[in-house]
Amino acid sequence: MAQQTSYANNPAPAINGLVAFQEGEVIWSKVAESAVPIGMLAIPGTQSLSAPAATISLATSGEAGTVKQMSSGVIADDPILDSEFVGIPIFDAALMQSSQIGTLTTGTQVVSTYLDKMSVPVMRKGRIWVLSENATTQFADVYVRTTVAVNAAAGSFSMSAGAGKVKFARGRWLMTTSGAGLSLLEVW
Repeated sequence: MAQQTSYANNPAPAINGLVAFQEGEVIWSKVAESAVPIGMLAIPGTQSLSAPAATISLATSGEAGTVKQMSSGVIADDPILDSEFVGIPIFDAALMQSSQIGTLTTGTQVVSTYLDKMSVPVMRKGRIWVLSENATTQFADVYVRTTVAVNAAAGSFSMSAGAGKVKFARGRWLMTTSGAGLSLLEVW
């Protein structure tokens, strides 16, 4: 059996969409409507694949069965309402074979995606590694891009407010970084 004999001097601490800690997170299983990016905020799909009680609204219960990528102009509220997002699709190494994933490229940002009709594990509560389009500061506010930018797709995260972004009140940054890239996000 071959053994690894060399290691990178600066290994990555994590990858986009990786669950950071396993202590009480809430993960829902949904079905992808088209391609769904890993590590970006996902919104409810249009199909209900479950049968909740007749008195529960699908729009606010989290019971809708599908999830999809956020597209430009879908989110109208600032901050984002609980009913307007499902969560963040997580990285699942068992599903990351080349025949089971796609990619989403926006400028220089490239993220893996779940393919149409795949089962998608979506973190609703917990700590997860995500890409931020700028430096982050521990415990600072989180913003989500609602429009496509040069190097960021709708659904990507940021620490700064601005045009085409809304506040994500259910999140906070758990680390300070020196620039764009991976950062640790807590969702409650």
